[in-house]
Amino acid sequence: MIEKIAIIGMGVQGRKRCSLYKSLGMDVITVDNANPADLKHYSELNLSQLDLIIISVPETSKREVIYGLLGAKILVVEKPLFPFDGRDSIVNLYGSARKAQTLIYTSYNHAFEPSLNQIPNLIKNNKFGKLYEIDIEYSNGTASDIMSSVWRNKGLGVIEDLLPHCLQILFDLFPNLELEFESIVIGKSETDCPDFSSCILKFDNQYVRIKNSYLSWKNNFSLRLIFEGGILTIDSLTKWSDVTLSWGMRTRPSGLPNMQKIFFSKSDVTYTSEFKFLNEYDSANMNADEDRNKKIADILGRLPIEGKNF
Repeated sequence: MIEKIAIIGMGVQGRKRCSLYKSLGMDVITVDNANPADLKHYSELNLSQLDLIIISVPETSKREVIYGLLGAKILVVEKPLFPFDGRDSIVNLYGSARKAQTLIYTSYNHAFEPSLNQIPNLIKNNKFGKLYEIDIEYSNGTASDIMSSVWRNKGLGVIEDLLPHCLQILFDLFPNLELEFESIVIGKSETDCPDFSSCILKFDNQYVRIKNSYLSWKNNFSLRLIFEGGILTIDSLTKWSDVTLSWGMRTRPSGLPNMQKIFFSKSDVTYTSEFKFLNEYDSANMNADEDRNKKIADILGRLPIEGKNF
């Protein structure tokens, strides 16, 4: 049972988690050397007295902090986890964690998005057949916020922020999907980091198209799955608005499918659902977390970005 939590990093996500956990009656200790917090450095923590530690720090600091906290019970790392360092970095980290008897979980909150979690059952219960195409867009209008953040504006922007979310969704929906990198277009319109990307991946001679942007003044998430026998779509995320999950079977030789729909009301329950999940987190869950991170690292590690000045 999780009762005492430490949060490393009191930026936007750290503050959001702090508020949630306190509302759930948790004892929360905050750590940050730049923002108001209970402690200045994670080395001041007594790991044996903590049930859970949230690591919500910039990518450049994650490795040091994670390895510095091995020996804790559970480390929750805000996504992504070493996305450009390759599979070996992932394997080495989880190996070290197991030796230290520490459980690691990478937080992709959309793993708990209600509409997305309905998809596997719909696929199982309908004769959609072979998967032909995947289109996914995850965009927001945070360009000005990125510009005002020193560390975020120096990073890889949407490539390390929004693209990993999309890959997590794909691998959670289709665990056996073997993706190959095909191409990527990257743009910088208002920020010093990439604020737009359009990525194409390939599987079984079929295609995945992923669009990410900080320049969408209306927050947008959409998912479209085209199968041999039908179509399935989602039009938003519940943190932003009401959501419609639609699906229908193909009409032959052509014609509009008879669409069925499930509606989800606006309500961001993902972090609350994640907390319930963490109360039951075990080594089997960590194995799955490692496998997902290796797949994401395999894709992002192949992006032609090293040494490039976007």
